[in-house]
Amino acid sequence: MFSAPLTRLVTGLRLTSSRFPVVSSLSTSSCSTKTTPLTPCWSPLTMSICKLRTAPPSPSRSQVETKLSPNQSIMTEESELRSETLDLINKSIETGAGRLFAVVHVRGIQFKVTQGDLVMVQTDMGAPVGASIVLNKLLALGSQDFTLLGRPVLPRDLASVEATVIEKTLSRTKVVQKFKRRERARHIHFQRSKWTLLRVNLINVTGRVGETLDSAGTENILID
Repeated sequence: MFSAPLTRLVTGLRLTSSRFPVVSSLSTSSCSTKTTPLTPCWSPLTMSICKLRTAPPSPSRSQVETKLSPNQSIMTEESELRSETLDLINKSIETGAGRLFAVVHVRGIQFKVTQGDLVMVQTDMGAPVGASIVLNKLLALGSQDFTLLGRPVLPRDLASVEATVIEKTLSRTKVVQKFKRRERARHIHFQRSKWTLLRVNLINVTGRVGETLDSAGTENILID
């Protein structure tokens, strides 16, 4: 029934088993039934576990000593960084931060001012000449060492700008002309706006950074 090469191939098959013998039975006229127990062959899977070599346990991450170069440092927590930064800013303000600058919001226009500056506000402030006014809507405050930015304005009890009204005048004459071509229609209008000249006397820091109680203006945009 089977050819000679196929008979030799089936007869030569061996299974590596330590519990059951291999039984080779072929119902052919050219071969007979023969049962031969085979000794188990060596296999790496059946090797005893005690003979395996294992590496020494690696130390945990907490036990590893971290060596930093002089240019490297370990980052601290965000809360610690924030408190440290606020302490440095308050200490700089108390000891004298030097020349301060502020960005004030006056009638829809932003002005970056410092002590002694002259500011021309293109509107009537409502105060007479020689009166002192306080500008407490600050968008930013800073010096050479730090800068504080509002969201969009700083707390009103943190800082303010004191100014004096020096002059109240009118702007140059603006000519507004309207006409319609080929209809002999022409209208001319002259316009002069009221201006107020201010002198910045002092940028006064009235509170400590991070310890203010006023929260008005820190969430919504305020427009005069």
